[in-house]
Amino acid sequence: MEISYIEHFFYSTIASGGYAVFISVPRKDIVVSGIIGGLGWSLYKFLAIETGDVVFPFFLATLLIGFLGNACSYKFKKTSMVYILPGIVPLVPGYNMYYTMFYMVTKKYMLALQNAVDAIFIALAIASALLVMESLRKISDNIMIMIDKSIKMGSEEMTKVKDVLFNKQLFKGK
Repeated sequence: MEISYIEHFFYSTIASGGYAVFISVPRKDIVVSGIIGGLGWSLYKFLAIETGDVVFPFFLATLLIGFLGNACSYKFKKTSMVYILPGIVPLVPGYNMYYTMFYMVTKKYMLALQNAVDAIFIALAIASALLVMESLRKISDNIMIMIDKSIKMGSEEMTKVKDVLFNKQLFKGK
């Protein structure tokens, strides 16, 4: 019996919120962390059912979790890990790791290898999506800092900075 997307969202929100409590996330951020985890897992489940793919839905769901975690981090002035870490918990490939060991013990080595490869690729998808989101966050932070500085400096000073940066002498190494 397949459960609905609403039930998937509910259970994964509870799991993410429970993990947030376990790692001592501030009380007012527990609900937000749980909702981010619920949304990430729901997106994963939807994509996994619709596409039949094993790894790519994990990547996209982690991108969503990273984006929402960074947005909440900016809005609530907390570190992004307060929101991202509990959100990723439902995506961790524990099922594949468990069955890898189970099949190793029962000497079904081909099934163990298949589950191990799936677990490794899922972990790589999660890690690479987090890397992409953190890189995009740093780029956007630098752009915002540059915009703030340009507003404070005014147009006359920005023209001087532009002339220095794009001076041909700078690129020739002189």
